[in-house]
Amino acid sequence: MSKKDSTVTQINPLAQSNKVSNQTVVNPSVAWENSVTQINTDALQETQINSSLQDDSGELTLVNSLLINHGVIVPIGTELCGKYRVSKLLSTGTGEAVLYICSYQDKDYVAKIYKRAAAIKPDIIEALKKLDSPNIARLYDSGIWQGMPFEIIPYYPNGSLQGKTYSFEELRDNIIPNLNEGLRVLHKSGIIHKDLKPSNIMLCNDAKTVAIIDFGISSIRDNGQTVLQTQTGMTPDYSAPETFRSLFLEESDYYSLGITIYELFCGHVPYQGVDKDTLEKYVAIQRIPIPKDFPEKLQQLILGLTYNDITNRKDKHNPNRRWTYDEVRRWCKGEEVLVPGVGSNGADPQVAFINNLSPIPSITFMYHKYKDLYSLVNALSHDWKNGKKRLYRSTLSDYFRQFNQDLANMCLDAEEIVNAHPDREDVEYFKTLYRLYPTLQCFSWGAYYYNDMHSVGQTILKSVSMQDKDTVKIIREMVKNKLFSIRESVVHHDNQDIIRQISAIEDRHNTALRNKDNRIADSQLYLLGYYYSGQHDLVTAFGRFTDIKSLTSFLLSKIEANVDIDKYADELMIYVDDGTDNPIDNEIPNAQFYAWLIVQGKGTVVK
Repeated sequence: MSKKDSTVTQINPLAQSNKVSNQTVVNPSVAWENSVTQINTDALQETQINSSLQDDSGELTLVNSLLINHGVIVPIGTELCGKYRVSKLLSTGTGEAVLYICSYQDKDYVAKIYKRAAAIKPDIIEALKKLDSPNIARLYDSGIWQGMPFEIIPYYPNGSLQGKTYSFEELRDNIIPNLNEGLRVLHKSGIIHKDLKPSNIMLCNDAKTVAIIDFGISSIRDNGQTVLQTQTGMTPDYSAPETFRSLFLEESDYYSLGITIYELFCGHVPYQGVDKDTLEKYVAIQRIPIPKDFPEKLQQLILGLTYNDITNRKDKHNPNRRWTYDEVRRWCKGEEVLVPGVGSNGADPQVAFINNLSPIPSITFMYHKYKDLYSLVNALSHDWKNGKKRLYRSTLSDYFRQFNQDLANMCLDAEEIVNAHPDREDVEYFKTLYRLYPTLQCFSWGAYYYNDMHSVGQTILKSVSMQDKDTVKIIREMVKNKLFSIRESVVHHDNQDIIRQISAIEDRHNTALRNKDNRIADSQLYLLGYYYSGQHDLVTAFGRFTDIKSLTSFLLSKIEANVDIDKYADELMIYVDDGTDNPIDNEIPNAQFYAWLIVQGKGTVVK
């Protein structure tokens, strides 16, 4: 281990000091059999590890101060609990613990060695040992190493969700249900996590299931009582308003879930870079700001989970309370759940009126009784034929007149228009459904029913791409009747920009059809699909591209590899005989590529 031409010997900084003996351990795996380690016998007068790490006195050499603090160095080969053999350092981290990979019976685990003697409460350890859920990191064992507590937990080679983003479908179908079930297991055991965030959520070996980890600041609720504690360890960006007052509830974990989901979709938290004091003021007085291109269904979930008023949290019949397990479960199943606080803080008063209307007097439609407005309107959306009969035979207007003239007038308006213009009965029925219940998530037209607008967008993209003539015909009929702008004019009546944009897309589509320009007509359908699905990818036979950079990088790599890119260009561009001799002028983007370029902000380039 010596160098003849040097007086400086480099020593494994991860195993410099063993405080329980006078022996210096350089690396146990290379020690002499008699346990005497020899270090640079040719430079005995001065062996330095790193002179730049000495303290001001010059007497103490610091070797990775992060590791030697609190005695958390565990030599390779150490057996914890008498069976988990430490094999390598996983992470020193900057937080409360150092992580090592260890093994037992050919299976890898993680040993989490805390840096504080009282880092995790004994009651939390005992409660966690009793849990067995795929969505909670199992606590296999625990103990003390040189006065510091440690835990043996699963090893997740796929890492945490920190820095990752996911599509609406991935969140809805996998991650959100997993986290909801994980929180349910914790809360049923009386545990409040208090620090749920992407870095504390691990991706399991199947790359789909996720598990919650890190219970260092968690608390046990005493007989269901509220937990009042200090804010030590909480991460402000994910913290509920009440936690800034040292009040921790099950609802507080669900607020953190809402911020976590927001970040996993957007790639950042809502108040990026805001200092703690300002953040505390924001979350206490206003709703989470939602980007305009946020999927409508996901927006509903975020607003429900981050509702700041917890006054009504124990009243399960009051819609103005933060969502927890049951609401999230119903949302994942596609059910309609009233968003708390809708109508307050300047929101649509009509929506507030609708929310306050529930329950409504019992009404029978097609042999089923309905006692709330959403269920009734949703049933009318499902059964188009019989619903129209109830509307245009005045059954609905007579029913609503008994307790609310405003709703009755909406039905009477449709009756009068159809009496004068019988050909508008379907369009007016469609419009009336949304007028009766503006937060209606479903979208229906005759026999076609979609759970939400995201599903509509996906259907448009798929059917146009695959040239599904039957479905495309129905979609063209919807656009011809301007159903999308009609819906926007009711649901988002306060956002004139969106209404104008959607209406312009419909107009361009209809004009192109009249001019028999299917390319432009299809491109407008693609734009609708992109808008409502939230998907912005270009899907080709040679790959999926999220942005201009990814496409150009792919094509440039082919050019650099001397690959003929004509076959790729032929898929993106189509030849049009415009009577010129310049072949470049004769090529124009196909419908999907044309729409995708516009979505990518390259509309001027297309022109």
